[in-house]
This record gives sequence, C-alpha cells and structure tokens, in this order.
Amino acid sequence: MNGKWFLLVALMGLMAASAASAQSAATPAGAAAPRERIEPAATVVVAPFSTAKGVPPEYGMAVSEDVTSRALATGVLNTVHRKQLDAELARRDLVAEDLATAKDATPLARALGGHVVVIGKLSIERDELVGQIIVAPVDGGAISTDKVRGPVKNPVETLEKISLRALGLVAKLKDNPKLKEFGLARVRESAPGNPPRVAGAASEKALMAYVNCLESIVLQPLSGRVRRPVYYASLEVARGFCETAQRNDPSHAETLAVMAMLDVLLGSTAGSDRYLKAIPEGLNRPVMAELARFYELRNEAKDSEARDLLADVIRRRPGFLLARGYLAEHFIHRKDWPNAQAVLEDYLARSPRHPFVMGQLGYVKSKMGDTKAAVELTSDALKLDSSNPGLLLELGSRHIDAKEYKKAIPILAKLAENKKAPAEVLLRLGYAQLLDGDLKNAEDNLGKCLVRATSESDWRTRGRAYFDLAKISARRGDRESALRNLDNAVQAGFLEADIFRNDSDLKGLSSDDRFEKILSGKSMIGTDSAGDDDVPGQLKVY
Repeated sequence: MNGKWFLLVALMGLMAASAASAQSAATPAGAAAPRERIEPAATVVVAPFSTAKGVPPEYGMAVSEDVTSRALATGVLNTVHRKQLDAELARRDLVAEDLATAKDATPLARALGGHVVVIGKLSIERDELVGQIIVAPVDGGAISTDKVRGPVKNPVETLEKISLRALGLVAKLKDNPKLKEFGLARVRESAPGNPPRVAGAASEKALMAYVNCLESIVLQPLSGRVRRPVYYASLEVARGFCETAQRNDPSHAETLAVMAMLDVLLGSTAGSDRYLKAIPEGLNRPVMAELARFYELRNEAKDSEARDLLADVIRRRPGFLLARGYLAEHFIHRKDWPNAQAVLEDYLARSPRHPFVMGQLGYVKSKMGDTKAAVELTSDALKLDSSNPGLLLELGSRHIDAKEYKKAIPILAKLAENKKAPAEVLLRLGYAQLLDGDLKNAEDNLGKCLVRATSESDWRTRGRAYFDLAKISARRGDRESALRNLDNAVQAGFLEADIFRNDSDLKGLSSDDRFEKILSGKSMIGTDSAGDDDVPGQLKVY
C-alpha cells in the first residue's frame, strides 16, 4: 500500500506583533484572555525548484529554503515550512517534482492556506546557470515570471539572485484584488539586520553538504509527542554532511541550527546547547534553532517552558506558521480546548482561509461539545478545497462526533474505495460501523486497516485498530480475543489507561489479572504485528 496518499502525520513576519497567541498560550486552561486584533498576511508556499540535467537537485532545494527564509524575514509574509509542504505532498501521493506548473502547484498551496505559490526550474545554458521563476496567486489573477542568469562557476551567488528576484515577483502581485488586504507592496527583497544567506553560502561545497544534512533532519518527526527519532540511519548520514558543511563555513548559522537539532534528536543536550549558543540572537535567527530548543525542552518534559518558547517565537515571528501549529497541538494533546481554540483562531486571523486549520478548529469545537459548529466549519473548509481527501476524512469524523453515523459511513466508504487511501480512513470507517452496531463490517475494515498500516508513522493507527477490535471481541463475549487485541494495541504504542479502564465495552475485562499487566506494557499476549521497535511517527502538521 502506498501510504503517501494523504498520510496524516502527525505534522511546520518578524516585525508585526502577535501578542494574542502568546497571551492565550500563557493563560490557564479554560480562562479567557484578552486578544488583540491580528492583521492578516499573505501566506507564501515555496516548492523546491526543479532541476534540469546537469544541475544538482540540492540547488533547487537551497533556493526554496532561501526564498522561504527571506519571505519570513520581510515581516510582511507568512511562510510554510518544508515539513508542512512534505506532509501535504504525502497526503496527495505527490512529490515535489509534480509541482512543475502553476496549475499543478496551486491546489496544493491552497490546501496549505497559501495565497501565493512560488515554483521554478534551474537549468544550464552554455556557461550560465539559469533560474526560471513563476509566482502565482492561488485564487486567480496574473502570474509573474522572470529569468535570472549567472555564471555556473559561482552558483551560490546566482542562487541568491534567483531568491531575491522571486521575492520581488511576490511584491508585484500587490495589485491583485484578492491580495490587496495583505499589503504586498511592503514586501522588500532584503530584511532588517543580516538577511539570511543561501544555504552554506561560503562555497558550493558548503551549500551541498548543508542541504543534504537538512534533508535528513526534515525527514524526522519533530513533534514533541515523538518518543525518539524514527530514522536513525539517516541521522548518522546527516552528521557527516553537517560536519562537512561546518568545516567549509564555520559561522553559517543555518548549519549550526541543524547540527543543534541533530544532537537533540540523538539525545545530546550539551552538544545542542553548544551550537545554539554560537548562533547570534536577532530577527534572522534560523527557525531550525527555535525548533531545536523547543524539541529539547519537550524531551526534558519541560512542557510549560516549551509552550512559552513557542508563544515567544510567534510574538517575534508571527509569520512562522509551523510554530502556531505546534502550539495548537500542544493544547490539543492536553485537551486544553479553550486555548487550542484561541491559537487556531489566531492562526486563521493571520493566515485567512486556511482549510486545514479550519478543519482542526472544527475538531476542537467538537471536543468542546459544539458538534454543529464543528460540522459547519469543516464543510466550509471543503468549500475552499473541495477535493481534499484529508478534509473529507475530517468531515466524516465530525459526523461521528455528532453521532451521525449514517452520514459519516458513506463519506468514509467512498474514501476507502481508493486503493491508495491510508489506513486511517479504514480505521475511521470501521469505528463508525462499530458505533452503528455493524460489527461484521467494522471488523472487516479494521482488519484491512492493519494490513495497510505498515509504516512506522502508522503506529497510532495500528494501536487504535487493535483497541477497536478489542471492543468488538468484548461485545461478542470473546474475552481471550479481546485481551490479545488490547495487548497488541499497547505494544503498538497506543496506551490510554484511563480510556481503557473507563470504556464500557471493556469493563468486563478489568477483573482479569492480565488486564492490568497489559496496561503496564509487560504482557506480550499474542502480539502479532507490533513490537519493541515500533515508534511513533509524525503528528498532523498544521
């Protein structure tokens, strides 16, 4: 099964202030905080530039990173992190190379809340490196294009010129009627202080090494709920690239930030602190440095400090949308629904018409008991992005929350017809059928879910499927099967002891001595698909 269709992974301005998010983050659960008006800003989605024969793909990734970094540094724009872009590509079973034209790229950008999309292609013509740039408004209007040329022998300088020109083309969209509210005329090609440099700008060798190091890090789940890195082998590869990049450009802040993240992922707090201290403070501090410190605090179980860090990042860099997503996730994980709602509403105020965030706000509304508003919000999100399978899944889930199983099942069954649909679809379909009393079809679809849930990032889906199968077995009076499935759920990594103990279907199991052993994680009754090597993967990336 190709799990990239719309894999729910669960996942990424400097000058304007966004005190509202910081205030809501620091407010105790359930308390109302005063919230200032947040001015909307255009969200720019930058895809890695494609590369023609003879041009290293690292060049295309370097331009993308540089344009994104410079867009954030303008203080006028919102930016989409590579993790957010990669997550949406995976949901649609696409790769970056599929975004070669504005027609191809705008649907994906719209799903990410984008108002402007930047794509391009790098090629070599005689002795020149040529960058074809396309900047398109997502909701229609004139597209801006340009070509930038420079000597092949000095690619770093040429790539920087391409990046700067791309920002200039974004500013040219200032007269688009659908973008006028965002003040694109204020976009400048440089930022206050020291503007970000093209990755590894000291030399081509440093650039190549830095980009390869960064790519290995971006593969890793960076959410605070992840217990340990998923792809250890790639981290070892990343270390070699990082060290090469630093040798060739010792003061390159972006390299230091990625090396800090690498050490955090490998559990070396002393190493990460050393790299973070070497990075100058200021408006253009690399976002990876912020993420490294956030992840470090979460690893140390310093949740309140991690939360406050994100709130401060949002205050200083309101266009860094990934931080807003992680802060919302922080409150959602803790079931702090009022603060989760406040963060998501602020997210939408800063990046209007963001379909995925609207869907997540619908989820939070549902958890707060307003299932009608939840369904309406998710339906409104689908009006903006009608073909988004992830939003259809969310709508089906909101109907489940509203106990409207007859409405949820057809939506989820239609999604499940796609052979590339992720296991999560079958999980939700089976769950809806279970709640509707159709145990046979529920069991069948949960079994199919387990067949498809083979990737490391499907750990939670596997665990939930086994949990639901345990409920089915318990309803049928099959104690042994129920205990085996419950044990498999725990061994897959899904352990919600309070839910297990309070579930009405599982009440009859609590008198069995094995029940508490299973919840302790010590029992290995009939584990047939999950083991000690299973690790949580990525969460949703807003």
